[in-house]
Amino acid sequence: MNNEHDIVMYSFLNKGLHMSTGKAAAQAQHAAVEAFRLSNKALVDEWYSGGHYTKIVFEAENEQALYTIKTYIEERGFSTKLIIDEGLTEISPHQVTALGIELVDRNIQHVKDTFGSFRLYNDIVKVSLEFKR
Repeated sequence: MNNEHDIVMYSFLNKGLHMSTGKAAAQAQHAAVEAFRLSNKALVDEWYSGGHYTKIVFEAENEQALYTIKTYIEERGFSTKLIIDEGLTEISPHQVTALGIELVDRNIQHVKDTFGSFRLYNDIVKVSLEFKR
């Protein structure tokens, strides 16, 4: 792999839907598939050559934030794809759950400037314990 490049896949998840961990993971996977489909073949090949396939998931506060992020990123020249859920499991139909972004080289200053201020997706894991006496 060319050490000058650091190819990465960025995506965003709608934190406002309060999806379960499994649902959020599935939506992130949908975004990853669409990001892959949007991506330049040369970048895909370089991404594969690195052997680590970096993926970074950022959070969006809610659906409106996802639309705002989508517009911002597209205005800066990157291709995106919104993920809209069918509503067959835990959320209502037609909810915007995620956003996939084409592969980018995060060593390019324009990429750093575009994506540098977003927060990583972070979820609180709730654990319950039972003790027998």
